[in-house]
Amino acid sequence: MSKNQRNPRPRKGVTLIELMITLVIITMLMTAVVFTMSSYIPKQRLLDTVERIEQDMNRAQFEATSRIQWTCLEIRTDGTISITLDVDGNHGAVGACGNAGDIELDTNTMSSGVSLVLGCANTFQGDEPIWFDTAGVPRECNTAAGICSAQSYQVVISNPDLSSSARAREIELSSSGLIQSITFGEQGFDTSAWAKTSKIGSGGWRIVLCCKLLSKSIPSRRTLAV
Repeated sequence: MSKNQRNPRPRKGVTLIELMITLVIITMLMTAVVFTMSSYIPKQRLLDTVERIEQDMNRAQFEATSRIQWTCLEIRTDGTISITLDVDGNHGAVGACGNAGDIELDTNTMSSGVSLVLGCANTFQGDEPIWFDTAGVPRECNTAAGICSAQSYQVVISNPDLSSSARAREIELSSSGLIQSITFGEQGFDTSAWAKTSKIGSGGWRIVLCCKLLSKSIPSRRTLAV
């Protein structure tokens, strides 16, 4: 009998316990990844839509000032966002935004899961366009009277797939033409409605879903809420 036969080398392999430990570790890692992605993806969709709306506001304003023609920005309840050049100059008339004589400059959509918040008192419900005059000032046009006046807007978008305290973000458009996305948790220059859904304001009121007030009325003004 040879020496190798008398002292065989032990076979290399894994035991059942080692295999079970490895499977447990893999399962824990996969669970952590799924949990992280389940909140990351909705949040990223929300932030992407914030950026998209802000960019569309800036472009609509830029096109109006550079072309010296009014433009209109529509944010519709179906999630579409469009910029139109008012070629025929009939802003203020019924159906003036996007009629036969106008040119559509761009069309976008909100990311999946992000939607317009409807039913808030004193808010813009997405049924009227935001107009920009040749100086870049945002205006609201009264189609009945044919009058367009400078107006501020608060654009608040939400994704219900996120927690109630983190599902909303805000973009503000002031009557002077300033456009800014508001840092999460801050109120911006207009505090009548804002994106933080669980914070108590200095006046003792709470905002729920961005624009519904529990104990403080909204000032008389038009607000765009999404």
